[in-house]
Amino acid sequence: MVKEEEKLKVGDKIIDFGRVYRVFKINKKKRSSENRLIHFRPFYKKANNRDLVCTIPEENLSRTNLRRPLEKKEIKKLLKGFSSPLESAESVNFDQAKKIIAANNFSAMVDSAKNLYYSRKIEGKDFTVSQKRVFNSLIGRIAEESAFVLGKKPEEIKTLYVALSFNQLSLSR
Repeated sequence: MVKEEEKLKVGDKIIDFGRVYRVFKINKKKRSSENRLIHFRPFYKKANNRDLVCTIPEENLSRTNLRRPLEKKEIKKLLKGFSSPLESAESVNFDQAKKIIAANNFSAMVDSAKNLYYSRKIEGKDFTVSQKRVFNSLIGRIAEESAFVLGKKPEEIKTLYVALSFNQLSLSR
């Protein structure tokens, strides 16, 4: 969560549901001289979010899961952990994975994606269509924040995470 003592300013980046947003405007509410309205839009524009603009009153920030991006060191540590083999996959169902995305917790998303992939491949099963959507959503959100912090394109990072998943599977056998 964005702490109230860390006031947001124009140009700051924030993370919501694993997506990177840029604060582009802050204005004061008309009736109150102290309350500010934060306007932000997606940092990585796609066809379905090109015109998306989000607004939230500053006093409501503490009630949300909005947060600042992780540091480069943390991302690299989690990326290393993603490539290490698992002893055994924790049971994570796809409904839990959806809740993890909503909680906006990067390390939980990485662990969940790793466990989902590993457990399905060990069982020798492929993902169903809806399970594949959830898994791709997890990887996409992980890749977006990683790409922003590491200064790369989300597609490059997504490819890297998928490659690491395959390496992890072959290392563990």
